This record gives sequence, C-alpha cells and structure tokens, in this order.
Amino acid sequence: MKEVVDEEEKLEWYVAASSGDYTTSVVDDTHFLFKDDTMIQIDNSDLPVSGFHISMYGMMLVRKTLNTESYEGSEVINFWFQQY
Repeated sequence: MKEVVDEEEKLEWYVAASSGDYTTSVVDDTHFLFKDDTMIQIDNSDLPVSGFHISMYGMMLVRKTLNTESYEGSEVINFWFQQY
C-alpha cells in the first residue's frame, strides 16, 4: 500500500478489512482486480465492479491529547477477486 499512496501523507498504520460478502462498488476509490494471476488497476470508467474484496486504508492521526489519539481512515484501496 505504501507504494500506491502519496508519500507526503502521514499515515501511522494500515488496516485490511473484508466483510466476506459478495458486493458491488461504484465508489470513486482506487480499485485493483486480481485476474489470471495478475493484478490490474480498474479505471473509474470500468465501475461498477462486483465480487469479493479486501479494503485497505491508512490511518492518519487527526488529533492527539494527553490521554487519547484520534485516527481517520485515508487512501482507500479495494482489491477485488475474480469469482471462478
């Protein structure tokens, strides 16, 4: 993920999440598709895309106090898997 996001961005850590459900997305995020043992980037003109996916995003520190830290998800990348 570090290779895909803007290097200037201050991302503290990363999260990978999946619901395990077959879904469809029309959201204007960064999308990659695993197909035939390769990974290709999906252009927004190719949306909607459907399948099983893992979302990855970086966590950016937005507020820090003496006792707490608050983070916000940033730079979402969705990795889609071809259903066989």
